[in-house]
Amino acid sequence: ALNRTEYIEALYGTMRAGAIPVPLNIKLPAEALAFIARDADLKLLFIDAAHGKISLPGIPTVDFDTGYADFLKPGPFVAVEPTPGDVCLQPYTSGSTGRPKGVLLTHAGQAWQIDALVKARRMTPDDRVLVAAPLYHKNALVWTKVGMAAGSSLVLLARFDQRLYVESIGRYKVTRLSGVPTMFHLILND
Repeated sequence: ALNRTEYIEALYGTMRAGAIPVPLNIKLPAEALAFIARDADLKLLFIDAAHGKISLPGIPTVDFDTGYADFLKPGPFVAVEPTPGDVCLQPYTSGSTGRPKGVLLTHAGQAWQIDALVKARRMTPDDRVLVAAPLYHKNALVWTKVGMAAGSSLVLLARFDQRLYVESIGRYKVTRLSGVPTMFHLILND
C-alpha cells in the first residue's frame, strides 16, 4: 500500500497482537513477492485500491479502501507483552545479490535504536516529521517510530512528490525530514 495512517495502524496492531509484520516493497516483481510470502509464511495481506492487483494466492487480503473498517470490528482483545528478544518486524532486502532476505528485528533492538535517535536528534513533541519515503522501507519506518516515540507530529505523504514535499515543509511547519542529510535539518531548524 501507499503511505497512509492505516498502514501504521496495521503495523503496530500486528505487533500488539503478537504477530510479526512483514512490510512488502510494492515495486518488487510478482515472483519476488511470492517468494517473500512463502519464506515469511504470510497469513494476511493488507493492500490499497491502487495495489489491489498485487495478489498472493492463498493469502487473505484486507483492502484499506474497502474492507478495513469491517476488519476493525471491536471485540475482546488482550495485547501481547513481548520479551526484549522477540522479533517485532521482518523487513526483506531488495534481493540485489540474489533472493530477498528476511531481516529479523527484535523489540529490544528497535527500542534501543529509537531511543538513541530521539536523543541524538533531540526530538521533542514540538517537532513535525515529514515522511514521504515508502513505509515498507526501513528509513521511513524508523522516522515514524522516532517521531511517535518523541511525541512529535507526523506529516505522512502517500508517496514522494517533489512539489508536494516542498509545499508540505512550509504548510505544516515541518522541522524534521525523513531521509534527508543532517545539514539540511540544521538549515531547516535555523
